[in-house]
Amino acid sequence: MRAPKRRSIAIFVVIGVLLLLIFLDTRGFLGGLTIMGYRALSPVLVLVKTASNSIAELVMLPFSYSVLIEERERLVEENNALREKIVGLRETERENLLLHDALNIQKLEGHTLQLANILYKDAIVPGDYFFVDAGEANGIAKGMPAISSSSVLVGVVAEAGDDFSRIRLITDPASTISARSQSSRILGTLLGEFGTSASFYLERRDEVPEEGEILITSGFDKGIPQGLILGEIRDVRETRDKTDTQASVSLLFEVSRIEEVFIITSSL
Repeated sequence: MRAPKRRSIAIFVVIGVLLLLIFLDTRGFLGGLTIMGYRALSPVLVLVKTASNSIAELVMLPFSYSVLIEERERLVEENNALREKIVGLRETERENLLLHDALNIQKLEGHTLQLANILYKDAIVPGDYFFVDAGEANGIAKGMPAISSSSVLVGVVAEAGDDFSRIRLITDPASTISARSQSSRILGTLLGEFGTSASFYLERRDEVPEEGEILITSGFDKGIPQGLILGEIRDVRETRDKTDTQASVSLLFEVSRIEEVFIITSSL
C-alpha cells in the first residue's frame, strides 16, 4: 500500500511544482532564471545548430555536385562556341587582308591575280615545289609567276591541271630567273640551290653589286613582269673555278610558313 501512496504523493508534488512555476512565470519572477538557463544551454544549442547545418549540407551535397557538373558543362559549351567564333572571325579578317593586298598589287603593278591556297608541299625536299588549289579553270597556265602579298616572287607554275597547279619554287635547282640588282642595275641569273637557297650569277665580272641591295626580276623571262622582289644580295664572291662572280641571296619568304600565293594570270 505504501508504494501506490508514494507515487500519488510524487505526482501531486510535480503538479504542484509545475503550477507554482507557471504562476511565478506569469508574475515575471522566472525571467532571470530563464536567461540564466539560456546562457547555460547556449553552447549546447550552438552545437546542435551546427550539427544540423552540417547534416543538411551533407544531405544536399549530391544535389549541389550535380548542379555544379551541369554548370561546368554549360560553361565549356559556351567557351567552345566562343572559341570557334573567334577563330572564324580571325580567318575572315585574314582573308579580307589578303584580298586587300591583292587589290593593292593590282592597282600598283597593273596585274590580274588569282588567289591560290597551298594543298601539298614536297615533304622530301620542301624547297622544290608545292601544289595549289587553282588551275586551268581559274585561268592559270604554265610559266605564270606565283607571288606573296608583298610582291615577292615565290615560284613559277610548272604544271597546271583543271583545278590544281604545281608551283616550282625559286629555290628548286631547276629554277632559273633573269634578275637584276635594283640600285646598281646589274644583270644576272638567279639559280635555285638544293631546294633551300638561291644564288645570283652575274653576267659580267667587272660589275659587282653592293651587299644589301634588293634583287628584282628583270622582265626578260616570258610571263614574269619586271620588278618582282627576289631577295637581298649577300656575300658577293668569285666561283671556285674563278670564272664567274656570284652572290648569295637572302630570300624574303619562308617555305614552311607559306599558306597561299597570288598567281599573276596577266599583266596590263
